[in-house]
Amino acid sequence: CPSVPMLLAVAVAVATLPHAALASRLRYELLDTYESAANPAATVVVGQARFTVLTPRIVRMEWAREIDGGFEDRPTLAVINRRLPMPKFTKAQNQSAFFITTESIRLTYITGESFSPQSLFVEPVEGSNSTFRGWKYGQNSLNDPGNLFGTFRTLDKNKVVNLNCTEAGQPHCE
Repeated sequence: CPSVPMLLAVAVAVATLPHAALASRLRYELLDTYESAANPAATVVVGQARFTVLTPRIVRMEWAREIDGGFEDRPTLAVINRRLPMPKFTKAQNQSAFFITTESIRLTYITGESFSPQSLFVEPVEGSNSTFRGWKYGQNSLNDPGNLFGTFRTLDKNKVVNLNCTEAGQPHCE
């Protein structure tokens, strides 16, 4: 990626600034332009829930306390640019549930319910060739070690580390 060395050079240059100068210059500054709001066609609102299909494997899920929305479009650490190429997906609804299906996952949301393990879950699509086993709201690496291929607490001063928990002998997956 040609912009990576330039971005790295900027990061190194900025790191040498005094703390106050650094703080004033790190306000969502990137070398390329970005848009924190996703393509409206990739966004689905169902009552107080909003789902944004970012990629065939990444769906952003939000719950608004107010019925009229109040969703967040500012950049996050995980995804600064949400104006990504439009992924293919389908949406469907029956009397009690809403579904979003991509080539890799199927999200199920029980309509009208606040997010819970019983009302919001994601399953792999049959034949997607993924190690993903599924996810329920509230699930994290403490109650399902290895599911999200998490990282070490820090990678500073470590050698190249394989973070794939499905491979034998990965000490961070226990």
